[in-house]
Amino acid sequence: MTLRAGTTRRTGLAPGWTVDVRRDEQALIDLEDEWQDLYARSPVATPFQTHAWVSSWWAAYGTPGRLRLFLVRDRGRLVAAAPLMLTRHWGRRVLMPLAAPQSDFTDILLDPVSRDDTPADGADTADGGDTADGGDTTDGRDGTGDADDADGGDTTGADPGAVTGLDAGPMAEGALPQLVRALLAERGWTALDFPEVRPGSAAHALLAQWPRQRWRLPASTCLDLPAGDLDGFLGRLPGRSAGKVRAKLRRIDARELAIAPVPPERAARAITALLDLHAEQWRGRPINPEHIRRRFRRHLTGAVTAMIEDGQAEIVEYRLGDRLVASDLVLIGHGFVGAYLYGSTPALRESVDVSLLLLRDILDTSSRRGLPEVSLLRGDEAYKMKWRPIPVTSDRLILGRSAAAGLYAGVARNRARLAAARRVRLDLEER
Repeated sequence: MTLRAGTTRRTGLAPGWTVDVRRDEQALIDLEDEWQDLYARSPVATPFQTHAWVSSWWAAYGTPGRLRLFLVRDRGRLVAAAPLMLTRHWGRRVLMPLAAPQSDFTDILLDPVSRDDTPADGADTADGGDTADGGDTTDGRDGTGDADDADGGDTTGADPGAVTGLDAGPMAEGALPQLVRALLAERGWTALDFPEVRPGSAAHALLAQWPRQRWRLPASTCLDLPAGDLDGFLGRLPGRSAGKVRAKLRRIDARELAIAPVPPERAARAITALLDLHAEQWRGRPINPEHIRRRFRRHLTGAVTAMIEDGQAEIVEYRLGDRLVASDLVLIGHGFVGAYLYGSTPALRESVDVSLLLLRDILDTSSRRGLPEVSLLRGDEAYKMKWRPIPVTSDRLILGRSAAAGLYAGVARNRARLAAARRVRLDLEER
């Protein structure tokens, strides 16, 4: 079989297994159907791992030559995929998930019922692969003598902050061990960094299989609500709070807003309108600068148009007469509806509780689709806390390839401690 230029195939695996590492710009386009099929079989994957999200992000943000797409197939069927990019962070060459900066959750795709045969001897770090283009697997800018290329051996326990309670155990011939071998065989990187991992994700299973040094650090806090209808939501609030919410809902209904979801063919214009409202909403206050950049608009336009078609996203628009006064983008996963981004006019915010307006329709979406959870995603802002959500802390998972990974993880750990101290200080100031 002839491999596309920029592809490395690992050989010497158990019968039926193949692992390809693709670096070419065509890779994500070629894989659309296989990717969507694997996503449907990956129950813990989130909308941030859909083909539309990662491929659109790469088209808007990607740097040619940095793509590292690890693909594990069992008897020809794609059973695991790790969409990664090679980048330089804190002075080290690091693999990171595609779209991580704009994603609330990072992960790999994994079919949990893929084959799991006899135990093997552990992770093989020999290259053993055929490179179709005959090229170097580094990023082409740094010499191969970089410390990131050093094997480093098994450094587990060298760092007191490393995860040592997990037992990688014997590496069975399943999809994850094949992925581990392929990652270790790929030269030119120090650490694999998943910055925001939802509890129970496939990346946690990868961490448990990792035979070298690995770290689990606290990441962002996300706020979740049990899904259901509005009556169920109100029933979870104390009586006085529920009464106040009902009064706010009456004020919202008195405005007689026209509320409608956006069809796929109008998604591009709807994204433009939403981002304009978002910028208007934050005028005069600090805004995430990425939200007003053209590349972010290109990413959302490409991703959300396809995701609406596939039932993985909704844009809901709110109009007062002919004027658009609010717009809300929600992402729809296998088990939750996530409130990703919204915009509203200052006038609407002065007259009604916009967060309640949007939450009512998000609850309706979750109930209509039979999903058990509403996620308010990252951030524990005060306006979210009034709904009595359940705080869930994501993990930052770092997998080390070389001994230098300990230095990288040390920086991440120190930054996590500083962020935690800053949150405590801000909480005390608010009190």
